[in-house]
This record gives sequence, structure tokens and C-alpha cells, in this order.
Amino acid sequence: PAGYDGVLGPRAAERRILRRMARVLVYGSLLGSLQNHHYLEGSRLVDGEARTAEASYAMIFGGEGEEGGEDGMYPYVVSGEDARPGDERGRVLGEVYEVDDRVLERLDELEEHPDVYRRRLVRVEDHSERAWLYVLEDRETLLRLRADAACSVFAPVPDLNWRQFYARRGFGRSRPAWRFLPRTKLPVLAAAVATATFLAVSASRRATRR
Repeated sequence: PAGYDGVLGPRAAERRILRRMARVLVYGSLLGSLQNHHYLEGSRLVDGEARTAEASYAMIFGGEGEEGGEDGMYPYVVSGEDARPGDERGRVLGEVYEVDDRVLERLDELEEHPDVYRRRLVRVEDHSERAWLYVLEDRETLLRLRADAACSVFAPVPDLNWRQFYARRGFGRSRPAWRFLPRTKLPVLAAAVATATFLAVSASRRATRR
């Protein structure tokens, strides 16, 4: 069962060897109950609140930029050398799962390893076994983040805690469609709404006069 970290029975231990089990520390949309968690279906939760041993990372909200909307509802984790001056450096908070090679392959496809994210084997606090961590290494995306030196579009995630940030931003709740538009499109939408309202009021007045 999820969360069980006791001694494996002989059959379970045999399956673990045959499937080449590994551990993965997930921190964003793969977290339990979030939008990509289904990629971990069948995997065992080892630790529901785990952190990397090294405080050498930064977590950055990838949304409300050019893509905006649902495509932006996930964080980037970058190494300390790729972080901006305004980013908080620290230990990534997430969940550790034990996965087989088939799940790991699906995760690699999702994260576009090794072209966009690269899978790194890292130490985890209070665990003797290391875990894989997906770290952003795509040069184009990193340049886009650095261009936002003021961190006004791609905001740092405090305490490298995505679930808390996600809840505070109101993600996962029912939101009006306009909230999924990039910021650059909002003035256009506002103008269109104002025009439509003006035309509707004008038509209503003309109908009343008749």
C-alpha cells in the first residue's frame, strides 16, 4: 500500500529486482492529487514530505508568461548556478515514490529527458537511498527565465514548496475562462467586452424607443 516502507515479502522483493525499481522525488504537477499524478499510478509512496539533502536549487513558477493558462501551472526546478539573483535557493520539497522502469520511462517522456529536463540522482534528507530529480536544463527556457531578472512574470516559489504555492494561487479551483489567458491578452479582452456591452446597451435603447 502507498506509504508502506516496511520489509518487502519475497514475491514483492522479486518483482522489485525484475522491474529494476528506483526512487523519484517529484515536486510539481506529479504530486498526489495534482494534474499529472496519474503518471505514477501503481507506484509506492515512500515519503510524502521529503526534501533534497542539498540546498542548491531554486523553484520557479512557469506560468502566466507567454504560454499562460493551464500549460503554465507547474514549476521549474533549476540548479543554483542557473538561478536568478532574486530566486530563493534551498532544498526542494516533494514526495518520494518507488517506481519501476516502465513508470520511469513515462516520466522521462513527460519531462522530455534529457533535452528539456535532465534526471539527476540526488541525496534525500533522512534517506540512505538516492532518488531521481528532474532539473530544468533547456537553454532556451533558462534564457527566458533570466530575462525576467525582476522575477515579475516567473515568480520564485517560497520555501521551494509547490503545493503550498499552488493552494495560495487558487489553482485547482473553478476559475473563469479569462483567468487562463496570458496577461498580454487581457487588455484586448477588456476592450472586446466593453465594445460588446456598448453595442448591447445601444440596441436595447433603440428597441425601447420604438
